[in-house]
Amino acid sequence: MKRPDSVPSFLSLSDAQGILCMPWRVLFLKAFRKILKPPLIASISLVVFSGFSLCQPNPAPTAPKVFAKLSPQELKASLKVIGSRTYAYFGFNNPEIQLHLPMVLNSSYVNLTMKPPQLLDSGGVDVPYELERGLHELDTQIMEIRFLAPDGNSPAEFARALGEITGSFPLEMETRTLILPNTDSGIRIKGKTVEIVSSLVPKLPDFIEVAPVRAYDKAGNPLKKNYMTNTLEDDNETWEVFEFEGSISRVEIDTVVKMADLFIRYDVPIAPKLPAQRQAQAPEDERAVTMNPNTKLEITIRELDAPKAKAKAATETKIRETDKPETPTSVAKPKGKPVPIPANESLSSEAQSIGKAIEALRAAIPPPLKLVQAMVLGPNSVSMSVESGSTVLEWSCSNGTISGPVTVDTQWLQCKKGMPESALNLKRIPALFDHAMTQVNSREPPLQMVVGQGPCGTASVYISFPNKAWVYYEGDGILAKTSEAP
Repeated sequence: MKRPDSVPSFLSLSDAQGILCMPWRVLFLKAFRKILKPPLIASISLVVFSGFSLCQPNPAPTAPKVFAKLSPQELKASLKVIGSRTYAYFGFNNPEIQLHLPMVLNSSYVNLTMKPPQLLDSGGVDVPYELERGLHELDTQIMEIRFLAPDGNSPAEFARALGEITGSFPLEMETRTLILPNTDSGIRIKGKTVEIVSSLVPKLPDFIEVAPVRAYDKAGNPLKKNYMTNTLEDDNETWEVFEFEGSISRVEIDTVVKMADLFIRYDVPIAPKLPAQRQAQAPEDERAVTMNPNTKLEITIRELDAPKAKAKAATETKIRETDKPETPTSVAKPKGKPVPIPANESLSSEAQSIGKAIEALRAAIPPPLKLVQAMVLGPNSVSMSVESGSTVLEWSCSNGTISGPVTVDTQWLQCKKGMPESALNLKRIPALFDHAMTQVNSREPPLQMVVGQGPCGTASVYISFPNKAWVYYEGDGILAKTSEAP
């Protein structure tokens, strides 16, 4: 946890912020250390520092903003367990064990426990210590635990730390977007509330600033969520109820597609002490460290099935009459002028990459191509789900590599049949990527593009940006709605 530890020292005249930050932290630690047990100190520290952030940490690496599809092998290769020392002014040189997670948005949804390790001296004798737990820093995707001497006032000194890290890691996630009057099995939108089957909501540790369920009004403004989450029992399922302040028009839900159990056993040497001049001086990049060559790691990853709503809930979801989707007897063609398709050289490099991925997928997928939906998670990550007989198959192109087909769980799909090829010219998708940039005030490219159907048989394209702005197209690339960042 670097937020409370990396605040500037109040002895530093060059940073007046330290005058405000350091004294209350010192008084807090000194007072509670004398009367509370270490686990309770850690809990109170988390509440105070996460709820009252008076001081900001030094700049950290850019926080990941997109989900990734990771194989167990890729996850294993990206995990590091590091022996380190804290550079904080108070607690300087306390030894710590850090877990470095992959720099992808999936890592924000882990549920891992760093168990108290065994500390050994050079002779193999147990070393007593007091444990301090840090927060999961989302900007750096680092989790850590620190070790103090039993008196709580000095660093614990040992030779090696032997411990375990257990829990789960989402190998694949997706953001599902629901726009009323659409509905989705396992999810119900009712006025100011969103009801979701509990198994579909990522289970997160306390004090993690992640919102897997987000709601917006008709103008695209984010709605404030009630802090408390209720539950109810219905259709033999437990549902989590999220209440928002305002009428809901659109909902975004981060859900797990593929989960894995993760078990790490480590044997890590203590890190050497930092020089005195490093006290209260944060490194430019906290992730720019390598594992000690004498570190021993045993990593076990076991893939799990994606969480699902029970079949009954998927087929017999009770929805109020006002919430039922319209089922038109005929599909009306959207009116308007489609976004033009420019020459390839006029597209941005990102849009050109998307176009190449789409062409590669079209070449790989057996004709006729009956597109059910598509997802663009960046210029190098495109997937297409197509109708194939009675099933839906997904093909993916990641960094030029084609994978698939994989059978799609159609309980999530409102439309299970492919669109006619005339519904959307796939060559228009790269053009929409660039066009959306001109419609909103965003310095960053789109976060994701969702090509779906609404109503079935008619294309719809929803493009969202990191700053919460979005653009919505109907039919074959006809601009319908836009929303600036809140």
